[in-house]
Amino acid sequence: MQGVAEIVAATAPAFQVLVGSAASVYPSMTIGARGAILALACALPEKCVALFELFQQGHHEKARELQAILVRASKLMVSELGIAGVKHAMDQRGYRGGIPRPPLLPLHHEQKKRLTEFLATLEPAAVRA
Repeated sequence: MQGVAEIVAATAPAFQVLVGSAASVYPSMTIGARGAILALACALPEKCVALFELFQQGHHEKARELQAILVRASKLMVSELGIAGVKHAMDQRGYRGGIPRPPLLPLHHEQKKRLTEFLATLEPAAVRA
């Protein structure tokens, strides 16, 4: 957050600072970032957009609640499982994720199960069996 704050403070008001970590979207926007470019948005685009819109509309409590969900999702999907996790989540949600290119490997069965179970806690109807 210190780095984002310094960049925002050092740039002209017309310059749009974007963050790249789902874990810091809301707090970054509170200190002047204008948005984000997120790997998580490939798998959960509606939730990432909703966070941005809630912030823009001044619904800060709801934005903070959604931020907490995105932190957990990003930790599992992006930080722990990496590109293969994002791709599997995309597949589960009806998008085209596919398998990662070598040398990256697809998720193992247990990892897929864990991620699918997590996605079901977000929106049970949105996850494919």
